[in-house]
Amino acid sequence: MPPTETAIPPTSTFTPVPPTPTITPTPAPENLADAKDLSKWIDNYIHAFGGKVTVNSVEMDANQLTAEIRKNAEAFTQVKEINGAEYLFLLINGVPLAMREGKGQWEELTSRKIIELGAKPEDVFQYIGVKYSDPFNVDTSSRVDQVFAKEFNFAYIMDTLYHQIEKQEGIFTFQNAIDAANSAKENGMITIGGPLVYGKSDFDYTYLKEKRGTLTRDELIHIMKRHIKTQMEGTPGSLDIMLVVNEYLPKNVLDMTWENPEKLSYDAYADIIGDDYVDIAFEYAREIDTKGGTIPPTTILIYNNTANHLPQGNTYWEGDNTNLTVANVNRLKDKGLIDGVGVQLHIDAAQPPNIDDMIKTFRNYGNPVYVTEFDIDISRLDGTDSQKEQIRTDLYRKILEGILKSNVTVAVNHWSAVQEQGRGEAQLFDNQLNPTINLFVERQVLFEYFLGN
Repeated sequence: MPPTETAIPPTSTFTPVPPTPTITPTPAPENLADAKDLSKWIDNYIHAFGGKVTVNSVEMDANQLTAEIRKNAEAFTQVKEINGAEYLFLLINGVPLAMREGKGQWEELTSRKIIELGAKPEDVFQYIGVKYSDPFNVDTSSRVDQVFAKEFNFAYIMDTLYHQIEKQEGIFTFQNAIDAANSAKENGMITIGGPLVYGKSDFDYTYLKEKRGTLTRDELIHIMKRHIKTQMEGTPGSLDIMLVVNEYLPKNVLDMTWENPEKLSYDAYADIIGDDYVDIAFEYAREIDTKGGTIPPTTILIYNNTANHLPQGNTYWEGDNTNLTVANVNRLKDKGLIDGVGVQLHIDAAQPPNIDDMIKTFRNYGNPVYVTEFDIDISRLDGTDSQKEQIRTDLYRKILEGILKSNVTVAVNHWSAVQEQGRGEAQLFDNQLNPTINLFVERQVLFEYFLGN
């Protein structure tokens, strides 16, 4: 009798038991009096304003003001509704220091945060920036960039200068530029680089210095195009904005020769190639950027110059750079080669600009304006250090208000954000990265513009 077969049951289907979801409790609303960084915010503010401030007719130091806020927080806060959400702001004498969204936690209110909260898509002004990963800064630690990334949303990548990319002929080094740009982008910043062509700097700090006096027009055009092509293709997607030509000066402005190349206003490209080098550089940069049919272009191309923020130009540079900028920008715009105009805005506090004239000049360009190198020099002022700093602070406010009022300026990039060794110029941060009064003024101007009643 054959053995009885025992049926083997089918393999059972395992039904996993879903894990119990972890519920992250919503943190309780943080009261301002309990905010862990309240003392730090107040210390920074009081330090920047000289150690004491007068609030409601009472002079206070940091400890006194902190205690007063903890005792009566409502007296120092302001409620605003933004895009349907409620925000609470800590303001001292109109200067914003911190914010809380809804029933969340308190955090420092930075310049970029103000823009991110208040700027609408139709607003022209969108970016506030600084030199980022600056190889020339006395302090190049990552801490600087961490502070900058928190405060700003616009990064000038200094590693993209000609003499950082191609100091020796034909030897291109992109990694520092790419790393810096990637770091900025990871922090949500817009990046700007270049210039690709700068007639003085390129011939002072690269192999071109040894070649000047022997280069023909065709040779220099070839070198210029090679550099533009290699740099733009070597940093693909890293830079949102590119300064193509910087500080152009026409050949006929001065009787410039190779025997006198050290003049501040010297432009070697104009001297060797001719004034049409500007168009050649932009034509080639646009061609490289749109290679493969990329329309619209992926990179914003900028023409940049100095002393071009007022109608009359500046006699220090022995030429009317404003009129030169208008002529170049209009010609390049007609050819579809330019997307914006760069205004350096290096201000001599001893000769402050007329703000109405500055606004008129910005608007007259008929293109988006990018302030690429904003700073205020107080070295030629008379008076005590505190008097000089007060003049600089007042100018900061007036100029920033004028820039916003122009309604044509997309971005402002600070050129001297950190006090530089030996120069004694505290702009936005001192050399310990503590905020100065100018940073608080900047935040206040932006707050009033984007979030004011």
